Amino acid sequence: MIHHRSITSSRLFWLVGEFPPNPGGIATFAATVGPLLARLDHDMHLLVGWNGPAREQLDGLDIIREPIRDAFERGAASEIMHFRRRVIALKHEIQPTLYHVHASDPTPVLHLTTASAAPAPTVLTMHNEMVKLFAVDDPDSLFTRLLHDSRIITGVSSSVTRQAALAVPELAHRIVTIPNGVPIFANPPSLPDRPQLLAIGRLMHQKGFDRLVRAMPTVLIRHPDAQLDVIGEGPERPALEALITEFGLTDSITLHGFVDRDLVPGLLADAQVVIAPSRYEGLPYALLEASMAARPIVASRTGGIDEVVIDDETGTLIDQKALDDDPTVLGHAICALLDDRALAHRYGMAGRERTIRVFSVNACAAAYDHVYRAATAAVVDIAVIIPAWNAGRHLTAALDSVIANAASIDATVQILVIDDGSTDDTSEVASRYADQGVELFWQPNLNTAMARNAGIALTNSRYVAHLDADDTWPAGRLAALMAPLELDPDLDAVFGRAIEFADADAPSTARWSPEPMLVRAPTVGLLRRSTHDRFGGFAPALALDQVNWTGQALARNLRYGTVDDIVLSRRIHAANKSHSQPFTTDRRLVSVVRNALAARRRQADEAARARPSDPAQ
Repeated sequence: MIHHRSITSSRLFWLVGEFPPNPGGIATFAATVGPLLARLDHDMHLLVGWNGPAREQLDGLDIIREPIRDAFERGAASEIMHFRRRVIALKHEIQPTLYHVHASDPTPVLHLTTASAAPAPTVLTMHNEMVKLFAVDDPDSLFTRLLHDSRIITGVSSSVTRQAALAVPELAHRIVTIPNGVPIFANPPSLPDRPQLLAIGRLMHQKGFDRLVRAMPTVLIRHPDAQLDVIGEGPERPALEALITEFGLTDSITLHGFVDRDLVPGLLADAQVVIAPSRYEGLPYALLEASMAARPIVASRTGGIDEVVIDDETGTLIDQKALDDDPTVLGHAICALLDDRALAHRYGMAGRERTIRVFSVNACAAAYDHVYRAATAAVVDIAVIIPAWNAGRHLTAALDSVIANAASIDATVQILVIDDGSTDDTSEVASRYADQGVELFWQPNLNTAMARNAGIALTNSRYVAHLDADDTWPAGRLAALMAPLELDPDLDAVFGRAIEFADADAPSTARWSPEPMLVRAPTVGLLRRSTHDRFGGFAPALALDQVNWTGQALARNLRYGTVDDIVLSRRIHAANKSHSQPFTTDRRLVSVVRNALAARRRQADEAARARPSDPAQ
């Protein structure tokens, strides 16, 4: 029986560090995405830890301001305790069905220390490369506690979520990627004739504005009338002012400080080039807005930025080492766009087209809506997770086989397709099955492992079934695998047999085996959800994600059973790599075996260290 997800609203309590008129990307995120979520019938309450105390209703949002950040920055213990009591009172008043915590300010500390007040699931969003900033291997750190206490963890860029999955592999199956989104600006203005440069961001070491100051002399040699406007405020202002004076650039660079959000479109309209020499990033709103305004960008090649700026297509990316070793590299890159208006125009328009396609604010809000409903959903019996990348040609057969299986068993089955950034009609094919209960979630192109992880995070079930979008299930597959798990609660998983078959377009050199073979891999089995909780999700850096997962789980005493039934038909075709790497002869398995043996050795060493020493020795 296919489960049809009920559309119910949530009572959301956001804990967020900033909201307009506060500056910053998170303030922009809250102000653009929050009202859209309110229109999707979510009851939105925002605790903003900047300014106040004040409370107002705006665009369907209940905005509660308290000066929490200031109290933490001053170390005012009595005020912090006051805000703790205030958070408890708000939780009791609002009675949230879900908390959404934004890891960027002190408000998560107050959430953790008031966890027993009006308990509900937590969604955590990482707006930056947080795992670089905190010791995630310290179980006592507040950030580690926040990660482990969160039902779903979202990241604003692929680099943010990949790093998190690698740093905390035991939580990889709770991680979902949702890129920031911006509204569509109508009719972007033409590029100005004068050499006007613009940089937007907090004046922090992270943003790399010192690099830009050092590059300006190179720009001024070729464009002596060039002007640079820097929008933002922060602790690096005195150092930047001193550097500007040292280089004699006071007539060419203006530090404007904070500006009203309403002025940003005009600043972008006046700019010929936007520059972002950051040392690290999440997914900067300033660059999304610059791209939407059709402005070419010169930026550092770093996570988050390189998902907005495509080198030599929508702008120019410069390696981090080059930015520090030779300031003229950045200067010459800026000059190349000032010199060639046609190139600058082409980059700007390509950036706008890509931003409309990939970074829609409506898509961003819809993704969070999906997350909220998943985090509060009732438990079903089986979740079927289908990662799909450019799988439009084969997805129909895969879905038909799953739906037939679901209809034949007395259990509730949730079916979720994760579109991994496809460029074909994958999403359209999946959408045709919406009236049959098939759900669809889109993410940027990461890889199959991260798509599987997102699928686990976005479902709530007793059992998890994995299926690749180009394969199919024989009749009776779910019933055959579910029966042993129902009979033996000690089993973590049950595996069956797979056959391979050649598609019409399979290369003549393809190798495949039609003989049934027992395969211990997630797509050839059925797992308890608790098994992923014990052994984690799929490693994002490995091509053989599921084989590696099984090897690691076996090394850590995976308890499994087997059935003789054929439970998977594996398609060999021209567009996949399976024709050169069948189950039985894939040489990449050597690395997987090494990883499993290493895991087993680590487990043995840990067990040996845990045993008490013999006093007689």
